[in-house]
Amino acid sequence: MKKFTVLKTCLLVLATFAMIPLHGQINIPDLSPRCQLVQSIGFGKVKVDYSRPSMNKRVVFGEVVPFGQIWRTGANKATLITFSEDVLLNDHKVSNGTYSLFTVPGKKVWTIILNRNTNLWGTDNYDEAKDYLRFEVKTAKLTDHVESFTIDIVEHTRTTANIMISWENTLVKFKIGTYADQIVVAEIEQKLKNPMTDVANTYYAAATYYLDTHRDIDQAMTWVNKSMEIGGEDGYKLLLKAKIYAEKSQYQRAIQHARKSIDMASMDENQKNLVIAAEKLVDKWKMSPN
Repeated sequence: MKKFTVLKTCLLVLATFAMIPLHGQINIPDLSPRCQLVQSIGFGKVKVDYSRPSMNKRVVFGEVVPFGQIWRTGANKATLITFSEDVLLNDHKVSNGTYSLFTVPGKKVWTIILNRNTNLWGTDNYDEAKDYLRFEVKTAKLTDHVESFTIDIVEHTRTTANIMISWENTLVKFKIGTYADQIVVAEIEQKLKNPMTDVANTYYAAATYYLDTHRDIDQAMTWVNKSMEIGGEDGYKLLLKAKIYAEKSQYQRAIQHARKSIDMASMDENQKNLVIAAEKLVDKWKMSPN
């Protein structure tokens, strides 16, 4: 009888412990919350999916994250970076797709690594043989501490941006380049070689892009003149022509055309912002040497 009672008690205790994981679990927010960043660059998108650990009064680089060792570049699951189109990372060609982003932090230089295995937890089972790309970038020191590990996409242009990694007092950046510029230039050449092209906006857009990207400025002037020849003068075309003159350091002509732009745009209530922009440029160009 005693043996039966003891056995019954043991079974009851085991059953109780077996139930704890089922009924005693508590959902607790992660110390290193997951973050997703999606950014348009050129004609494509870049997505970064990573976890954000915090300093929590710790010395990070050199202690929590040792120098010279492979790092998941965040916490928990490996950081993932996805490119919707082919890109250039610090001028290295990268095909579209998803990669694990690893790094090897150093005091003055970090190694940036893209790895083909996207199903890793941290650095567990990391295989250097599956690396897609490795390149080095210099570090910079921050004056203010960054408490939570941060990856951001900053310093955008029409066709480029920079990925910025910051934590504690360390900053690392590398450039994302796209093929958008080649695509735009090829489209401009194709459309303007077509003898049927007789659209003012096409010439205006081509001139704007050549000005913005500091290409053949005389060609930009030819195109804006062609735009006005087809579609007539207006505040926008005149201001574009003023900017082209300024790019050629011909500031008096730039001011002349900007003022004409202001006069025309002032007659339209919907072009107040154009007037304000032109007036600011006139004030700026007045200070420029002729």
